[in-house]
Amino acid sequence: MVPPEGRYRMTPEPGTVVTVHMNLNNVKSGKPRWSIKHKGKVVCNVDHVTLRDCTPLVAPGGHRRILSKGHREVYARVKGTLVSTGRQETGQQEIHLNPHRCRDFTMADGTVYTGSPMAYFNQDSFFTV
Repeated sequence: MVPPEGRYRMTPEPGTVVTVHMNLNNVKSGKPRWSIKHKGKVVCNVDHVTLRDCTPLVAPGGHRRILSKGHREVYARVKGTLVSTGRQETGQQEIHLNPHRCRDFTMADGTVYTGSPMAYFNQDSFFTV
């Protein structure tokens, strides 16, 4: 683990397999937007994350609860190997997640995102690189 760069605890070393999800509590407050989980626990919140060998993880049950109860819930994450938590150039293709339009992550043209060799998360969005 390296010294903290995010909100709490420690940022995992580059090369560690992690999952990243949007921190729904911090989106409008100006705090770090992305939560990094390692071994099932959130270890830090950061504004910028770069992952390699990315795979989307979507929980169908969570998606059903969002639609039936109308509340917010983290039901989708991206798993990958941590490259960096520093600022990077914006990626090539922006990825979206809107549970009211589609259960899965989608690209701007509407195709489902099935993973990518690299992905970059910044304060505003999530991109393939």
